[in-house]
Amino acid sequence: MSNVSNKNELSYNEQVEMFKELIFGKAAKDDFEPKKGVSNTKKPTFTAEKQVDFSNKVEQSAHNSAVSGEADAPTTGELILKAAEEVFLRDGFAAATTSAIAKTAGVTHAMLHYYFNTKENLFKQIFLQKVAELSASLQDAFGNSDLPFVERIVSGAQRHFDFLIENPLLPAFVMRDILGHPARMKLIVDYVGDFLSATVNSMQAQADELAERGEMAEIKIIDLFLDIASLNVFTFLVYPATNALSCRYDTTPEAYFAQRKKEIAETLRRRLRP
Repeated sequence: MSNVSNKNELSYNEQVEMFKELIFGKAAKDDFEPKKGVSNTKKPTFTAEKQVDFSNKVEQSAHNSAVSGEADAPTTGELILKAAEEVFLRDGFAAATTSAIAKTAGVTHAMLHYYFNTKENLFKQIFLQKVAELSASLQDAFGNSDLPFVERIVSGAQRHFDFLIENPLLPAFVMRDILGHPARMKLIVDYVGDFLSATVNSMQAQADELAERGEMAEIKIIDLFLDIASLNVFTFLVYPATNALSCRYDTTPEAYFAQRKKEIAETLRRRLRP
């Protein structure tokens, strides 16, 4: 086997350095560690662009390994991130501890700090990962212009619902740890704002044209998006309470979510009928 690495592959040390740069920018990690008697005012930089660049390089590395038949086990950093996602979504930022994350990942506390230094840095990584996943989900959901307009709306709502099924703790996570934090909300706006604005404007023009021809009810697309978010997200937020009302729904989660997904689709179709 050749010892020459593909230029697009990431070695172990390169992955460590990418993690450091992703969290701390180009400055060295030590620049952000407090020193006794010294007031440190520097703040780490953490941008969506670095998240994308890092993700692309990791995906390329994984692809190259797969092609060469060298499927690697998860790296220590990946194990920590997976554990951090589990703990943050379950417990929330305030209650989560780096000790719990390290235990879940099966690594030492010192190793976790070597990779990510602080709980806040880990949280930012998980947060941006979920924002990126949501952005991709929304683009896939509402970007299919081949469907009739109403079915495009319904399909988009159902794709969003499916995303929440895959991430059932995410709505509570957003309510608890994102909405009350302006800086975190700004990251969401920076990441998906342009796409949402362009999508709303484009779809509003189509909706107005269909309504003028009498083929669809008049509606503001931003209101429709808020309706979809409300119907989908609330389904997951109230599930524990609804599940207790076994006389109203089948007791299995699968049946409950399947029924809600179908009902939401029919609600949207009825709202859009002329």
